[in-house]
Amino acid sequence: MEELNSIMHHQLYLEERNKLKITGVTDIGIFNDESISVSTVQGDIIVRGENLHITKIDVDSGELLAEGNFYDVSYLEQQNKNESFFAKLFR
Repeated sequence: MEELNSIMHHQLYLEERNKLKITGVTDIGIFNDESISVSTVQGDIIVRGENLHITKIDVDSGELLAEGNFYDVSYLEQQNKNESFFAKLFR
């Protein structure tokens, strides 16, 4: 995983608050029409909004595209690398 992190770059683009592109994605957590949880090479992210849906996920390039009405993008603190994604999410 360390080798993958040094190769992938992380960027987040939000266009007009309704189109989202995240690069450097390493894992997809829980997603529904109100939130999307992803792990990236720079940490875990939770995106919140309404009518959210993932339009494209490319695991080879680490790219995620989503659409909807976005109102919050939050990076979670990285306190314990051994702690699972879900444990951090439901703290």
